[in-house]
Amino acid sequence: MKKILLLAAVAVMFGCTEQDKDPKKLYANGWQLQRVEIADQNIAIPAEAPELNFTDSLTINGKGGCNYFFGVYKADKRGTITVEPQGMTKVMCPDVQFEDQYIKALGQVNEFEFDGAYLELENEPLDITLV
Repeated sequence: MKKILLLAAVAVMFGCTEQDKDPKKLYANGWQLQRVEIADQNIAIPAEAPELNFTDSLTINGKGGCNYFFGVYKADKRGTITVEPQGMTKVMCPDVQFEDQYIKALGQVNEFEFDGAYLELENEPLDITLV
């Protein structure tokens, strides 16, 4: 009986992990940036929080806080992701430094997972976390 319960617990645990890295969830919602950490430092987010949208045709678009951007992405069920921002509008913005950091960090993420209602994009070796 204990072995059956242990196997059931392991199955549930692995089932949750798979579901937390389902790439289809990327384009189920639009995402608004809540937190940026680069090299263990929290980066202040501008008043108009950046937005990120994934599509089922493997494109991204969003707003970096002031300017709009677009690009492409690839993601798989293991939680691996590559994001390639390809273009951006050039409106004069009060916080262009943040926008540059955010777009650069977005292009460097290599992992994703869902934590409840939040999407976490990370690059462990570079200490980048976008929530």
